Amino acid sequence: MRNSYSGFLVHWWTAKLLLPKPYALARSSFIVLASLIPLMLPTASFAKAEMSCAGVDMMEEIRQSSPNVFAQITAKAASVKNDGAIFWRISKDEKPVSYLFGTLHLSDPRISKLSKNVRAALDKAKVLALEVEDLSAAVSSQAISQSADLILFSDGKKLSDFLSESEIKKVEDKLAKVGLAAQMVPLLKPWIVSLLTAVGTCERERVKSGKLVLDMRLAARARKRGIPVVGLETIQSQLNAAASISLEEQLKSLRTGLAYSHRSNDLMETLISLYLQRRIGAAIPFQKYLA
Repeated sequence: MRNSYSGFLVHWWTAKLLLPKPYALARSSFIVLASLIPLMLPTASFAKAEMSCAGVDMMEEIRQSSPNVFAQITAKAASVKNDGAIFWRISKDEKPVSYLFGTLHLSDPRISKLSKNVRAALDKAKVLALEVEDLSAAVSSQAISQSADLILFSDGKKLSDFLSESEIKKVEDKLAKVGLAAQMVPLLKPWIVSLLTAVGTCERERVKSGKLVLDMRLAARARKRGIPVVGLETIQSQLNAAASISLEEQLKSLRTGLAYSHRSNDLMETLISLYLQRRIGAAIPFQKYLA
């Protein structure tokens, strides 16, 4: 039966909501990088973080406080083809069937339970294609350690050259919570700061404690069944793509992100809620509303 399927592809949506423009609109996979950085930082107490993990569904907030805006977001979402779908069957004539599964690159247990149809398709697939094959700490750390020029200023510039004192203080306070020393802040390029401040406390601590994101759970299931796992991209290619955005756009995105950095858990909760309710088409309209 395994040969009856040609493949099982995974597509990530996460960063479309969690990252400020233009990151989310330019690429949908930058959240991968944000989940890698915590592996290199000091391990904090997950028990303490768990106490502050609860997030608020901001779409529900909008529905109650601004019903007209909610209606506009909902209307735009409804105009997206297949808005309510996350799992597709791909077929043509008599060629082998493939499947495309839309995931969130998160470890939240609410999204990790696979449906019967997804399990059946994956278990019969000849190959599982992920965006990145290996997100282990060793591979991730190696890629990041070899990309210092993409992450850190090396031309004498500093982050404080472009941000106000109050903005720098906000960045320092936010990054201190993820275990990054204030001395490092001036060296960081804006795009990496945006990523670090976009991830919620709960998700960051889950990753650091060893919890697998949904995509890696799929990979583990496939390998257990002897199904080859391949990557369509590499961590290095994603680092290069993120760093290729102009400094001006990086700074614009960072400032937008800082405006909502105090609600990172709420942004994450909103995305999860949209995913579970199969309303993922509302992610981009919602983000544009925030911007």
